[in-house]
Amino acid sequence: MGINKFLSFNNSLLVIFFILLSISREGLSTNLKRVKRNDLVRCGLTESVCKWTCRLGGHSGGFCSPDADGGSSCICSEEDLEKYVCGGDVGPEIAGYSCAGFCQAKGRQSGNCDLIKNECACTKEYLQLSHIKCINDEVCSVFCQYKERKANGRCEGPNKWDCKCYSMKELNLL
Repeated sequence: MGINKFLSFNNSLLVIFFILLSISREGLSTNLKRVKRNDLVRCGLTESVCKWTCRLGGHSGGFCSPDADGGSSCICSEEDLEKYVCGGDVGPEIAGYSCAGFCQAKGRQSGNCDLIKNECACTKEYLQLSHIKCINDEVCSVFCQYKERKANGRCEGPNKWDCKCYSMKELNLL
């Protein structure tokens, strides 16, 4: 069973949505009719909250639009965030880390910036629960030393998510 079933990006967004909904709720009128609410949380303090909640949803951005009643609503762009992760004022190294992290947040193993299209391209492989050992090489090494009784461990494979354990002989240390 994959880690994406437990830490699904969509489930996280649903939780955030319900938290924001409960915070911004003004209530119901006495006859239980629905009362129009302004977007108090995302547009009440600063427009950047709107922009970042839209980005959490996979949109490239968002802005607060004034309503006829004097309030405001958060409007998310309809462009995918993948198009903007690798562009902008950041250098290629930071863009690469951002793209890989963005793809991992979506449940993919990694991602790279496509320099021709200037957008983030995620790998097809999904993260699995077994990949948790390769959060970094040290976790893999400790797993191999304590669980497998080997000398060391390294994260290997196409996207460096496979923990491989090595004996001293395999490391040529004997």
